[in-house]
Amino acid sequence: MAPLATQDVALSLTLRRDYAAATKDLPAMHMGATYLSADVSGQVANLFRSGVRQVDLDEVVDLTGGISARQAVTALVLVRELTAYGLVVDWRIRLPEGMQLPLLLGHLYPPQTVVAAPYGPQIAELWRSRFYVGKCFWRRGPGFVEIRDRRSARPVHVTIDDPDLVSAIEPLSRGASLGEIPGRVLDHFTATGFVHRVEECVWWTPYRIRRWPSPPMVV
Repeated sequence: MAPLATQDVALSLTLRRDYAAATKDLPAMHMGATYLSADVSGQVANLFRSGVRQVDLDEVVDLTGGISARQAVTALVLVRELTAYGLVVDWRIRLPEGMQLPLLLGHLYPPQTVVAAPYGPQIAELWRSRFYVGKCFWRRGPGFVEIRDRRSARPVHVTIDDPDLVSAIEPLSRGASLGEIPGRVLDHFTATGFVHRVEECVWWTPYRIRRWPSPPMVV
């Protein structure tokens, strides 16, 4: 996916050293502010190494057209990567009218606010109550990837070794335009729920866990 266009406003992030509410206003806990980079994965890795443990996304992730599709996808990729590192994310999302709990997004760190008519608060509460780290993740092996998806009532365990499918994961992980991904690949991943589309952009929903929340044998 191409970098944000000139007319797009860069999304801003507020960085914190600790996620405890009691520390929020302590000067030593504030680590400044920055803008969301095009290299989201690298940016999140650097933030984690620098000691950041909470990231506040200052703008609403608007899936109804309030921001560009590329901005929305980049913001969702950010939340995915922060979730993978076990970081706390303070963010808000606006969903299309009538949309129920977005199962495709339910593995992401829950937003503070869900703007959606007519059940935004209920969606937010359900999202929080059902969230846990490791709900939908993938791991890479030699020539294949393994995906474990517990977003629905029926857990899914998939191994993918088709070279075209495996090679498409990297560009999808960054966020891509529809034209960048072969139709066969896009159809397959859409049917399995491993990609999410926002207008003309698509992104890879599972995350690669960077910090295991449980012993490996449990996962």
